[in-house]
Amino acid sequence: MRRRCTLAIIVLWVVVFSASMAVSAQKTTITFGVPWGLDVFEGVLLELVDAYNAQSQTVQVEIETGWDRDKLVTAAAGGAGPDVIGFDGPSTVRAIGEVVLRPIDAEIDRHGIDLNRFFPDSVTQIRGQTYTLKLFVDPNFPLIYNDTFLQEAGVAMPPRSIPELDEVFPKLTRRTADGQAERVAMLPWNLGDEHLFLTWGPAFGATKIWDGDETSGRFVLSTPEWRSTFDWIIDYYHRIVPDIGHWGDRAWWNLDWLIEGRIAMAYHVSPTLGRLKATTPYTWKIAPPLSGPSGVEMPIWFGGFTFGVGKFTQNEEAAFDFLRFLIWDAQASEIIGSAGLIGAYQGAAAHDVLLENNPEWAEFISLLPRAFGNLYIPPQVRFGERATEFMNAIKAGASVPNALAELERVVNAEAAEVGMLRE
Repeated sequence: MRRRCTLAIIVLWVVVFSASMAVSAQKTTITFGVPWGLDVFEGVLLELVDAYNAQSQTVQVEIETGWDRDKLVTAAAGGAGPDVIGFDGPSTVRAIGEVVLRPIDAEIDRHGIDLNRFFPDSVTQIRGQTYTLKLFVDPNFPLIYNDTFLQEAGVAMPPRSIPELDEVFPKLTRRTADGQAERVAMLPWNLGDEHLFLTWGPAFGATKIWDGDETSGRFVLSTPEWRSTFDWIIDYYHRIVPDIGHWGDRAWWNLDWLIEGRIAMAYHVSPTLGRLKATTPYTWKIAPPLSGPSGVEMPIWFGGFTFGVGKFTQNEEAAFDFLRFLIWDAQASEIIGSAGLIGAYQGAAAHDVLLENNPEWAEFISLLPRAFGNLYIPPQVRFGERATEFMNAIKAGASVPNALAELERVVNAEAAEVGMLRE
């Protein structure tokens, strides 16, 4: 009798295993091409792929790294490319989207995806057709501050405006006996060079980098608002850098100076709050970004990865189903919320998860619908490189008006080369 039971169990296991293998063999395999390493945002993309593969009975996704702009365009020239593609932002999509992607409007309607709920810059359209949607937004920037330091300095609340920052800056600066800075309030210049334009410009009332549309226009950088922006930034740079040279050098996204207690507050990406809480003994909180008397109300612009369906997919139905999961499925949204990321649309499950883990985000998230949004920069012009040249010039002592005038001249010349300059 025991032998019969054992045999029955073995037979049942074989049947179940065979059925499982048969289902797996019947799955359609699609590729998910991304430009980033798989450790980006602590492996959240891998977690999303694993979750989708576990719940799908018909599709198996294989993620592939290294699909940058050049590789996508080269593959498209040969009629190939990934089934689903991730991009670092809408500007890349606007530059090559029609070459490597297919429109997704029909599937948006089919799945009831409400584009009106998405935050600014989360829906990328070209000539009236939708090509990509964001999974999460990277609202740039929340002011992440060390409340322990503020309370020790007698600063009850974080600054809410640029004049308030100027006022509390000396209170939050700490020096050693020989006068060297041990801690400062903030490093206003310590962002990506292009980020300085997008982040601080609207706070001083500069609301245009490019005056025009996606086909023609001109760069407008020699304005009083842009001069005020960079006069303020470079003044802090020249006053503070001599006092912190002994700190060494760090990329702006590096957290060492926050962890070590060298700066009391910084603009940073949303997952930073959780990381600082986990790795330091301090109390960390967040506040909205700063603005000036003539600035916009809420100077927030949006980064975040954006996704679409490859133009040359042979598995359109499977590709659209995976894209739907990434963008609109509650399970995927909960995963990104657990990673400390902010969902790309109002009412996303990611927000509930994020607030459960870090309730401090409530005010900031509630303000996102009022965000100023992104200043348009034509992707055909190498503005990021030119912004770095500009910052290097004023750090070396060039006057802000002269350097802005030169920057404007150079980028307008590049716009003319690609046939976009409007006289």
